[in-house]
Amino acid sequence: MILVSCNNFAFILKIAGFLFKLIQWAVPITLILFCTLDLFKAFTSADEKTKKDAGSKIVKRLIYAIVIFLVPVLLRIIFRALGSAAPKGYGTDNSTTSWVDCFNQYF
Repeated sequence: MILVSCNNFAFILKIAGFLFKLIQWAVPITLILFCTLDLFKAFTSADEKTKKDAGSKIVKRLIYAIVIFLVPVLLRIIFRALGSAAPKGYGTDNSTTSWVDCFNQYF
């Protein structure tokens, strides 16, 4: 049996952690910027339908921004709960908690 340690995947986990953080911050900021542009277009437009459509777009985009921001946070909470719920003495290199510890270390 081959034992896999956290150090073997450290580079991949670091990249994945960086991408999670980038997505967590860049996507909501981008969505908020698009909301600002939609709001600007709605105020400068004389068409009532454009204003109504912009309002619904803004609400949807803000919900998307919140959800995308919270997904990595929820993953961290779930994995930390899994790691703390493991029985004592359970944490060898091929156990579930070692993967949880790796996740928590790089995310």
